[in-house]
Amino acid sequence: MTRGYRNSEPSCHRPRWPSILRWAVWERLTARRRRPSAGPPAPRVAPDLGLVRERSPRPRLTWIGHASFLL
Repeated sequence: MTRGYRNSEPSCHRPRWPSILRWAVWERLTARRRRPSAGPPAPRVAPDLGLVRERSPRPRLTWIGHASFLL
């Protein structure tokens, strides 16, 4: 049995604390952290509230978003 996660990619190395602190604190304070470019907006769908409020004896599954569902 293995303990924890081990990356099998040989070019990857475990970062050391000073580099983590530099990335997490210093680069944020000095605004040097690179921000990803904004992609296209996420699609939006208007909810069918009448269908959601409708009483039914059958169980229903409603997608709330991402990986969230209401049963």
